[in-house]
Amino acid sequence: MEETVAIVCGRRVEQIGAAGLQELIRQYDAVVVDLGTGDGRWLYRRARSQPSVLCLGIDANAAALRDVSYRATRKPARGGLANVRFIAAGAQSLPGALRAVADEVWVAYPWGSLLGAVLGPEPSILRRVAGLLKPRGLIRVAMNESVLAQGAVLRRMGLMPRPAQDLYAAMRAGYNEAGLTVTRWRFGGAWIRSSWAGRLGQGAGVRTLWVEAVKDGDGCDHGG
Repeated sequence: MEETVAIVCGRRVEQIGAAGLQELIRQYDAVVVDLGTGDGRWLYRRARSQPSVLCLGIDANAAALRDVSYRATRKPARGGLANVRFIAAGAQSLPGALRAVADEVWVAYPWGSLLGAVLGPEPSILRRVAGLLKPRGLIRVAMNESVLAQGAVLRRMGLMPRPAQDLYAAMRAGYNEAGLTVTRWRFGGAWIRSSWAGRLGQGAGVRTLWVEAVKDGDGCDHGG
């Protein structure tokens, strides 16, 4: 039986198979995935600004996707967009039909198990996330820097506070184990205008840890 992907369309959830998904992908120049998309508004705005790019928002909470997914299905004059889809799925149970579809994967201000996967990192989950990428595809992660100093929060997620250099070494090794090479690591201000980032204090210039990595396909460290 063909594995399907659950597409949220307002209060309805439609199933699309791998063949249907590939047919959709072929209509666009590139595919961007927003994993842990929340209410999907950031991705919706990106899709509107880049009509040649197929934008796929993935979140385990289908209810949070109802409003934006309904808006995307409307006529263009009323906010409808042909190049965005919202998918109900968790990082630990990503459908096989999504394997190797993405040129870019974004993980913006994750929480819970997804934060543990990209910050810990947890290679078993991170490997699933990397599986979304085409070879040489990029993953871009933005994390609220203040979380790194909150020992109680980190311990609840099974993580331990550590100096920045130790964190970098652990992340580089974990990403490498998942088939990803870290190419950029920096601290800076936030600029992703999402609802969740706003709750974290983006308007006040929340400090953000930015991590970028490339999918090697062989799990070996090629530097960077």
